[in-house]
Amino acid sequence: MRQINTLVLASIIIYIFLGGNTGFADDVLANLHEYRGEVKVTSGDNEKEVVLKMELFNNDVVLTKNGEAEVLFLDGSIVKLRPNTELRIVDSPENKERDVKLSFGRLWFRIQEGSKPTKFSGPTSVAAIRGTEGEIFISKINRIARYGCASGQFCVYATVNGETFFVCLKKGFFTIVYPNSKPLDPMRYIIGQIAGTEDIYFDNFLFIPEVGDQTGGNRGSEPASGSGRQ
Repeated sequence: MRQINTLVLASIIIYIFLGGNTGFADDVLANLHEYRGEVKVTSGDNEKEVVLKMELFNNDVVLTKNGEAEVLFLDGSIVKLRPNTELRIVDSPENKERDVKLSFGRLWFRIQEGSKPTKFSGPTSVAAIRGTEGEIFISKINRIARYGCASGQFCVYATVNGETFFVCLKKGFFTIVYPNSKPLDPMRYIIGQIAGTEDIYFDNFLFIPEVGDQTGGNRGSEPASGSGRQ
């Protein structure tokens, strides 16, 4: 009898660690707040039926093909995806930061002030975000990354030969990160044109970011950014 109870207890413990009915594996992280066109959501090898306001969980992947989507996190932070963009959400209640892994494509983000620290991880670089908004473009062909700051400020990191380099961006500045290279010094740009003349703003159902001056950052003698190495 004691042996049976031990086996039952062991089974329960294994079940818990696998996430069975514990809530840890099934915590809702965000929802598909808006979408249009062709959008796919997968969890592991399983493709989910895409419906408006559907819940998104840890390690879910959102892929916009000929579509667009808006992901709304529980803390009110928003990530908007342009066509041909793929991201994966990595988070849990135990994590101290949220990791949004952008494989390729273009997105706009608005991270709420006071929310969980968020990082956007690309194939060759990472942006650390707190209470600000901006845009990111990562080429699917050559993995070149562009990061633009639309309000507040944030830093972009890249590791080359084991050494980490970074630049910090203020409103109206962007940087480019080439594979196996440190981020370029910040440059002024027109907010919304991180990948060229086509803007990233959505019309109809998605908000237009209220970022004030659309022609660049604050002009003056103060330094526009910081850069360095770690």
